[in-house]
Amino acid sequence: MAIGKLLPATATHIEAFESARDRSIVNGDVLDCVLAHTARGNVDTIWTENTQHFGEYAFLSAENPLEWKWKEK
Repeated sequence: MAIGKLLPATATHIEAFESARDRSIVNGDVLDCVLAHTARGNVDTIWTENTQHFGEYAFLSAENPLEWKWKEK
């Protein structure tokens, strides 16, 4: 499995900013909105500490890897 970069297109920025406006998202949370819309159609899950910022996006799930229970050998 390869991990690559996802870069938002101009249309993605427009869609994200319109979504942020419609959801009354402001300040630094707008970046999370842009991230969500960039991920749309490219990934199913993102890893972040701020899982609550992504709860409104039905097309994307968010997991906090810091909360995972690691198996000890």
